[in-house]
Amino acid sequence: MKASTDAIVAAIENAKAETLAAIERSRELQTLQWAIANVSVAQFTCYKPTSSAYNFQQITSSDIVKRILCHFMRGCGSYIDTYYLESPGYGRQQDGLFDKFLNALVEQIHMLTGQKPRVVKEGEKTAMYYV
Repeated sequence: MKASTDAIVAAIENAKAETLAAIERSRELQTLQWAIANVSVAQFTCYKPTSSAYNFQQITSSDIVKRILCHFMRGCGSYIDTYYLESPGYGRQQDGLFDKFLNALVEQIHMLTGQKPRVVKEGEKTAMYYV
């Protein structure tokens, strides 16, 4: 009798844990879906290097953030390409411009999701993960 009661309690606890995990995942997905729908909030202009050493393509951060959020929805991280918050221009020093861009990107995602993503340096690449 005791063994069967223990098994029932264990089954209930397991079902409860699974239900709570499903609710949490649903909440995360709703948050990310809202963020994707409102990705233009706090968007900023950034610059992507082109094949020419002195030319940079001007884009808005919303395209980048949308791609990152879609990766987060699949439970994956996302590598961050090299972008700059300011156009380095001819002869300007590029040191620190990627870090400025990365900080602005983290801040935009934080504003949209309520959580700061985790940024990790993986060799030569920078990755971002939803915590």
